[in-house]
Amino acid sequence: MKKLFFALLISTSALAAEVVVMDIPARDLRGADRVDSKFVVNEELGTVSARMDATQTVMQCMGPMGGYYRGGYYRPGPYGRPYNHCMTYVRNIMTVTEEVPGMVVEDKVVSLDGVVCGKMGISRILKVPTLYLNGKCKLSEKIVRVDGERRLIVKVTTK
Repeated sequence: MKKLFFALLISTSALAAEVVVMDIPARDLRGADRVDSKFVVNEELGTVSARMDATQTVMQCMGPMGGYYRGGYYRPGPYGRPYNHCMTYVRNIMTVTEEVPGMVVEDKVVSLDGVVCGKMGISRILKVPTLYLNGKCKLSEKIVRVDGERRLIVKVTTK
């Protein structure tokens, strides 16, 4: 029984794989406070890409007589009036799209090196093409230190 358990354990770990899609220096993100990644599928060409968006939330306040506060810098209005209108918005810092090597679309099935990641379909509400993942492939981003430099690593992990 122990031999069967160890054989299953070894075989499942051998199937797990990681594919690094992007390796970006963290200094290029320039103060981004949110990083999101997602799959982008091109059914015509049969390819799958990974898209990474880095965004920053900025608050801007306006005073009654001019003057404003934006991104940490104060520009006073007349008579030092307080601010009465603040607005928060999100600005895009960086968008990068890279093709995932080895990930293909065949007959509406998305696979990476023989592992079926999901199927293409049509969403029920918006009626747009959608990739339905089955949980065997995961796209993740992480900031790590490599040779003394912080880098953003985006990778696809299969189970």
